[in-house]
Amino acid sequence: MNLTSLEYLDLHDNNITGNFPEFISELSYLQVLRNNSLHGSLAPNSFSNQSKLQILDLSNNNLVGSVPSESGNIKGMILLFDQDQ
Repeated sequence: MNLTSLEYLDLHDNNITGNFPEFISELSYLQVLRNNSLHGSLAPNSFSNQSKLQILDLSNNNLVGSVPSESGNIKGMILLFDQDQ
């Protein structure tokens, strides 16, 4: 299965168990990840390849541990202001 061009993943109301899927880090075109019912922890590189990710909603999950610090550097989620305005 080749999901490299996947842009939207909504697994709402599923009771997926186990760790956060490692294949998520390979989805470089992913724009939205929300409304999941995942369990486990986030690997340090969970969001390292998501330059297009615009919406990351980790609510309604049963995750343990901390959110990787790199999630604050996702280019698609950073709003840049024009300093001349």
